[in-house]
Amino acid sequence: MRIGGRILAGLTALVSTSGPGVAANLCTIDRVERSADGVNVFFSAMRILSINRPGAERRTLIADPRAREAVGRDRLGPFRGASLYPDDRVLMPFGDYRWCEIIVFAKDGKVSADVTLWEPRVGGHADILGEPRLQSFAPE
Repeated sequence: MRIGGRILAGLTALVSTSGPGVAANLCTIDRVERSADGVNVFFSAMRILSINRPGAERRTLIADPRAREAVGRDRLGPFRGASLYPDDRVLMPFGDYRWCEIIVFAKDGKVSADVTLWEPRVGGHADILGEPRLQSFAPE
């Protein structure tokens, strides 16, 4: 029964869309809030983020839930979370062949973020993309 519950939870996470500020802790995301220009993403566990922004140098940010209630706008830190803008792509490795990706979108004046947890395919090799679990955030 426990395996069936995991499969059901995985399918739910695969198609879930969250409301404002809600997170199911996928990729250790605690909550997502709208900012003036994008979204602020807060974490429940320490994360190292590689932020790729079009037209800008890639930067690394350390997010630590024990840090002050601030979000990172520069290379200083650690911060509680990160400020992300439309077209930002964030990669977060877990160190065990799992990794997360956050992509921020802007469409029709609304900003949203898609969070994908990539896990290795069972029986596959570490370099083969595994099964994704996707969650979308559309904070108000």
